[in-house]
Amino acid sequence: VPLLIMLFIMRAQRWRLLLHPRSDVSLLSVFGALNVGYLASVVLPLQLGELARAYVLGETQGIEKVRLLSTIAVERVLDMLVLLALLGVLIPFVDLPRTALVTAILVLLLALGLALVIVVTVIDRPRAETSMTRLVGLLPISFREKGERWGSSLLDGTTALSHPRIFAQVVFWTLLSWFTSATVIYLIMQSFSLDVPVVAAPFVLVA
Repeated sequence: VPLLIMLFIMRAQRWRLLLHPRSDVSLLSVFGALNVGYLASVVLPLQLGELARAYVLGETQGIEKVRLLSTIAVERVLDMLVLLALLGVLIPFVDLPRTALVTAILVLLLALGLALVIVVTVIDRPRAETSMTRLVGLLPISFREKGERWGSSLLDGTTALSHPRIFAQVVFWTLLSWFTSATVIYLIMQSFSLDVPVVAAPFVLVA
């Protein structure tokens, strides 16, 4: 239980860093919204908890919800890349079924594609804005003003990654949080006296 609480604090800190340049949002506020999201994910399908935490933090802190969803998307891409890297490390130690490898390759392609979009957005914001303007131009005239505002907020969600120090901290908390998750799973396995090797815990996490 203490490890789980530490895990949620780590993930809250990562999300708080991604809100840059907003520095007035407290860790406690982010922690609260994140846990509301976890609660919603338990009782609702399709990971709707992600929408719930964006809504709660947006309402309490006055942040554009589309921007918050953009930061959550960044989180998910980082998570996918870390877990796939972990899977790569585990492959020599675990006899994976063929279907698992095929799935991993498909997820890797998806993650790399999304990562490429984020990288282009971060290093060439004008080009990203031009592309967003073209997409918004396809909308009906009555929706274009709102579309432009949402598009700008969507791009703002990647702002933190343009700062090397913040990006390094985000990666650090991502790695530490997944290591902690694997530790929690290992302890649960031990509590049920499961006779499995240590690598079973990170494998279950990846799966």
